[in-house]
Formats: sequence, C-alpha cells, structure tokens
Amino acid sequence: MLKKFFQNNEILQSVQDGITEKTTSPVFGIFVLSWLFFHWKFVYVALFISEEKIWEFTKGQLKSDYLSEIFIDFSDPWFYALWILPFIFTWIFIWKFPKWISIPAFKKSQKYNTEKLEIKLEEEKKIFQKQLEAVELMGKKTEKEKEIKVQEKEIKELDPTTTWEEELKSVYSDTMVIQAIREGNQAIYATSGRFVTDRSGSSRGYNSYISSESLSILHVSGLIEFVVVPTQEKTIAFTEKGKFFLRRLQKDKIII
Repeated sequence: MLKKFFQNNEILQSVQDGITEKTTSPVFGIFVLSWLFFHWKFVYVALFISEEKIWEFTKGQLKSDYLSEIFIDFSDPWFYALWILPFIFTWIFIWKFPKWISIPAFKKSQKYNTEKLEIKLEEEKKIFQKQLEAVELMGKKTEKEKEIKVQEKEIKELDPTTTWEEELKSVYSDTMVIQAIREGNQAIYATSGRFVTDRSGSSRGYNSYISSESLSILHVSGLIEFVVVPTQEKTIAFTEKGKFFLRRLQKDKIII
C-alpha cells in the first residue's frame, strides 16, 4: 500500500526523481569525492575511532565535542578553505579539465587516427597504382603478343615454307607418308596425274596405281589436289606444298 502510495503521488515521485538526478550527477559525485579527500581525517575519526578511545585520548572529552573542536573551528581560516576547495576542485574537473586536457587530448587522438588513415589510404593507393600498372603492362604484353602472332601469320601466308619446314621434319620418320608421296610422284609424272586405286587397272600403263590409304594421306595433308580435265577422268596434281615436300625428299635422296 505504502509503495503504491509513493508511486501514485506525483509530488513525491518528482521529489524522488530530483534526488536521484542530483545524486547520480557527475557534479555531485566529484564534489563528494573531493570533499572526502580534504576531510578524510574527520570521516576517519567519525567512523572508525570509538568513543572510548576519544575519551581516553582527550582525558574526558566526548567524541562529538572532540570533532567540533578539532574539525569545526569557525575561527580558523583553514576550515573555510577545506570547504571551498571541494567546490573549486569540482568546478575545475567538470568545466575546465575537459577544456584544458580532455578535449585537446581527444582532438590529438582524432588527428593521429586521421593521419594513420591517410597513410593507410596513401599506401593502398600506391598498391592500386602498381596493380594498375601491372594490368597495363599485361595488356601491352598481350597486344604485343597478338601483334607478333599477326605478323607471324602474315609471314606464313607470304612464305608458307616456314610452316612446311616444321611439318616436313615429322615426315622423314613416317614411312606411310613417304610411300604416299612416292606413289603420287609416279602417278603425276608418269601418267600425267591419271591414277587408279585398283591395281588391276594399271596393267596397261595408262594409269598409275595409288592405294586408297596413300591417296587419302596426300589429300588430307594438302600435298595434292584433284583436277578435272574436260573429256578426261579426274586427275591429281601436286600442290605447292606437295612440290616442296617432294623436292626436299629428292634432295635428301629419300625419293629418287
């Protein structure tokens, strides 16, 4: 009932809120601490020294009288100083300490943080710049490689013998290709390109025999081309590549 009365009474509630606000205020807290600092002897004697010890020490003086005589002396200027100093200390700590120390220290700290952030951003910018330069170099390298490939392709188109030279190296060890070129050489230069893939058809000497395997090798490798002559059957002829291969093989005495 009493608790509900205090809770429902607006006047008492406002008084309680005011007391709570004042007692929890940093000003009040600093003042209490500073007052205890300057009056610690008074607090110590009042709380921790017994009546008997005061009686014995003062030879018959009560504790309250002793405290009044020693610590509450209105004729002593130091008494007033001990009461003024907590107010001064509280004023300095609450209003001047932040202005003199806390705020400048905070500004300095923020300045250091800003400088560190600027250094970090500057280093990250350098890293990004290096990466960008690397990408540009890679792009230039890629463009250069493309340019070289285009030039190589143009050179090969103008002079395909470079490519043929590389391909010919593998022909020297391939007996099937050599045999196909040998048969193609016989048909082209002995019977003017006329050929048959059936051995019985070459018995009269009008056509040269070429096996179907050799014919496919020559054609797929781009060494021969089929020529259709009017009023005649389809014949074969060496391409420029075929002539190149034949010339080199004859030069090396592989085909005679």
